[in-house]
Amino acid sequence: MNIAPALAAAPRRTALLVVAVCAAFNFVSRGVTESFAVYVLPLAREFGGDRGAVVSIQSICMLAYGLSGPVVGRLFDRYGPRLTFAVGLGLVGGGLSLAPHADALWQLRLTLGLMVGAGAGALGIVTTAALVARWIGGRRALANSVLYAAAGVGVLVLVPLAQGLVELTGWRGATQALGVGTLLLVLPVLLLPWATFSVGSAAMPAPASGGLTLRDAFGQLAFWALFLAYLFTAIGMYCVTVQVVAFLVEAGFAPLKAASAWGMSGILLPLGMLLFGWLDTRIGRRAAMLLSYVLSMGGVVLLWGLGLDPSEFLLAAFVVVFGGTVGARGPLLSSVAMALFRGRSAATIFGTISIGGGGGAAIGIWLSGLLHDWSGGYDLGLAVAFFSLFLGLLPYLLVPALRKAN
Repeated sequence: MNIAPALAAAPRRTALLVVAVCAAFNFVSRGVTESFAVYVLPLAREFGGDRGAVVSIQSICMLAYGLSGPVVGRLFDRYGPRLTFAVGLGLVGGGLSLAPHADALWQLRLTLGLMVGAGAGALGIVTTAALVARWIGGRRALANSVLYAAAGVGVLVLVPLAQGLVELTGWRGATQALGVGTLLLVLPVLLLPWATFSVGSAAMPAPASGGLTLRDAFGQLAFWALFLAYLFTAIGMYCVTVQVVAFLVEAGFAPLKAASAWGMSGILLPLGMLLFGWLDTRIGRRAAMLLSYVLSMGGVVLLWGLGLDPSEFLLAAFVVVFGGTVGARGPLLSSVAMALFRGRSAATIFGTISIGGGGGAAIGIWLSGLLHDWSGGYDLGLAVAFFSLFLGLLPYLLVPALRKAN
């Protein structure tokens, strides 16, 4: 049955369906990449070497995620969402499925790192926000909040699932199962009515209706301000997230409890986004962003305190404060980017900005492992995370265009 005519005749229903499909892609993209946290200790035990060598896999994953932004943005702008999302699922599923056959870390850097990272980039916020922007106008921030919330649910579901699979079948069985599950999604995705999805709402400007080119965007202060905000924020967050499960285990918590506690941030992520979205309308974007960063920095302090006193109270406080602000800034910043740089090259420009996020994540992960091995602990990494979050806030405070774009 061809449902495309029915969808074309019901643009509001189609818009909701597009948001739901894009949310599912973000679920896979974020959930799969964050699940690496549960592989750190098993990989370190099996392959030996220092912690930095192991977390370099995730560093490459996030670097590939960020660097793929302009490529997947261009792929999306030129060839559409069907090919882009199918390639993304194929790379993620293929990388996870090949990983169990690795017998050296360099092979995992190619599979869990390069392939999964690039595939997750094709499924992530660059392409999904660009597609949603063709259907959603005035409520774009709310729609983007749904996308980020789905990413949080991906963390909530897939991190504990991966940990459970690791305990049942080892890390090889866990990655194999997740890889096969992802590959099984390719065919249903190819059968979706992408021709209808790609057109967009008649109330929205056509994707090819002009706007800034990537070269034009390079001359805009707002472009570089967004780039730096993504860069430093990602450094700060990923200095923490890649080793948070290992940190909690070494602090004295059981592995499944540590993974589940961190996975609970997936519940708090959409609540945090909704809260800060509401605060954005009540106290202003500058104040809302300031509060989100202050709370994230407070979460870093709480995690440091857990190393001294691994109490249930501090663990709960850390999960609420840090987990509740993990995604608080994402929907607002992506909405600002799509508003400032709408037009035929929107996905390409946003993808280029997202290099800051992916590059910052890679730097944060690399620094986390390096500083852990150099110092024998986590304190230096947490200090870098705290200072980087402060630097991530500054562009948003200093550049008016980031506050005024709607």
